[in-house]
Amino acid sequence: APATNPGQFDWSNYYRQQRVMVAIQVRKPAAIQIIEDRPPPMLSYLREQSRAMLAAGFDADDSLDHALVRALVLGDYDPELRDVRELFRSTGTSHHLAISGMHVAVVGGSVFLVLRIFGANPRVCWLAATAVVLLYGIIATPSPPVWRSVLLFSSAAGSFLMRRHAPAIQLLAFSVLAMLLAYPLDLFNPGFQLSFGTVLGLMLLSERMLVKLGDKLSSERREDLELQPIQVRIARYLDRLTLRIVAAGLVAWIVSMPLVAIHFDRLNPWQVFASILLAPIVTLTLLAGVLKIALTVVFPAFDFVLADATAYCSSLMRGAVELLARLPRSDIPLPAPSIWLAVACWVSFVIALMPWKRPGARFISFSAFAFAFGAMLMGPYLGDRAFVSSGSLRVTLLSVGAGQCSVVEPPGGRVTMFDCGSNTMTDLISNVVSPFLRARSITQV
Repeated sequence: APATNPGQFDWSNYYRQQRVMVAIQVRKPAAIQIIEDRPPPMLSYLREQSRAMLAAGFDADDSLDHALVRALVLGDYDPELRDVRELFRSTGTSHHLAISGMHVAVVGGSVFLVLRIFGANPRVCWLAATAVVLLYGIIATPSPPVWRSVLLFSSAAGSFLMRRHAPAIQLLAFSVLAMLLAYPLDLFNPGFQLSFGTVLGLMLLSERMLVKLGDKLSSERREDLELQPIQVRIARYLDRLTLRIVAAGLVAWIVSMPLVAIHFDRLNPWQVFASILLAPIVTLTLLAGVLKIALTVVFPAFDFVLADATAYCSSLMRGAVELLARLPRSDIPLPAPSIWLAVACWVSFVIALMPWKRPGARFISFSAFAFAFGAMLMGPYLGDRAFVSSGSLRVTLLSVGAGQCSVVEPPGGRVTMFDCGSNTMTDLISNVVSPFLRARSITQV
């Protein structure tokens, strides 16, 4: 069924995007007749076995942690995770739960690193890492970020093995074309747009942002750095690493923010800080989940020990997200801007990162970006959005189960809400009221 109230998450539309058109429930096993008993296809068998290996050893008390690890490692969704996913969404870190380039890089890079430590040839390391990444892409729930990441990793490995230098932009373009040839309508999918748009922004703008933040280390200074004591070299390396992480986080936030506002009507000012802080814990949990699957195949008798260790990492990640969700103004309603304002924000951002030599040009370019960015953030709040300009009376009765919630939008008057309560629905504000107000672009009641 579609969404019950305006602005609510539309599960019908979501499943249609996943190419699921209908769901059938058979409530009584006696109504099922097995016509033919045959083994499932190899692809289905691998996916079922990987999920069985991950689930082995988890107790009923750890069902939430198991569901969270399954979502993080394999991309599965469980209704039990609705509140946890809302925490990730409100903190701007929901990209950590969706299998993306970070997940594939951690899995493939770990295999590569372990083999190199044991002295394996780089070509062997690339082949083994690519094989593991391809297997990971097969057993994970299919989605645009998964396909894009696997294609990018495989293309990079292929260019290394064939000793042909392929720019990252070409590899990304190849991945986009391959996916759109298979599913052209994914071009309009928010996940597709966020996935490829953010990665493209990181490829093109991260180094320029790094220079703007003050990374002035030249090649001569880095050569001189080798003559410094070990503690100085470690400190300089950590400084550059921190600067690179902050630069990448800022670029990803600025590039993705207009798309998030357009599709989801929200903004999180703590997204960069929260993503950086949460990344090590997510990486640890991801590796624990992948090792849980692999080691359960080899040592099935230790599945309870492996499950306890994985559940501990998962609970640590949940605790971190809950703390980040308590930050003030962590989820600001941001009515969807026009596409032209979003384009102006992106174009001015690129211009502001250009290496302008004249101070006047730098000031003008930065001022243009600040104006476009500020118009997107503050535009909906400059006017009194509690007033309705349609000239007609609008009364909305929201579906809240056992209760009533009325929203009255009079012509020229203030938006008023009556009886915002329900006896059967939990968290009425987050599930019904807030999505409706976002959909109507109302910021004051």
